[in-house]
Amino acid sequence: QLRRQRFKEVRRKAVNLMKVELVKVGLLNVEHDLPLVIEPAINDLELSAWARTNRELIEARLLKHGALLFRNFKMSSLADFRSLIDNVFPHLEVYEIGYAYQQPTTKNIPTALTVSADKTLGWHNDDSFNHFRWPMKLVFYCHKPATKGGETPLVDCRKLYEFIPPKIREQFKRK
Repeated sequence: QLRRQRFKEVRRKAVNLMKVELVKVGLLNVEHDLPLVIEPAINDLELSAWARTNRELIEARLLKHGALLFRNFKMSSLADFRSLIDNVFPHLEVYEIGYAYQQPTTKNIPTALTVSADKTLGWHNDDSFNHFRWPMKLVFYCHKPATKGGETPLVDCRKLYEFIPPKIREQFKRK
């Protein structure tokens, strides 16, 4: 009888899931604006599902920071990666480089350039020399991290542009 009475006194409470932070956001290096690192704040958060409901936030953060690094999410295959791309950037086209060897994959995703371990791939603006179109967004996925090195250096070209003297910038614009 006493248990029944205590149970009746307990009332259900509504839980507001919007108050639960699903991701943590911060800079990889506080001295630089990019990349912005986004990590799960809860276990087993599916990046693709979270991204689908936060597309506007992702676009706004990408515009502000220039690069996003999604880290420590559960993602184990190219199919998971393709799902992320389809949910966040549904109109993103596959970026194909005609001058470098890439392993073919399923899911219409090219692999990274094949570069021997003793070489360094220097900083470059992917396909910026293409007069007809160049990539507006690049999306990378690391399925198997390098045991040593393996960095993907990023440069904020918006800041680099500011270092170019105005007179030279005008020459670039004209040509």
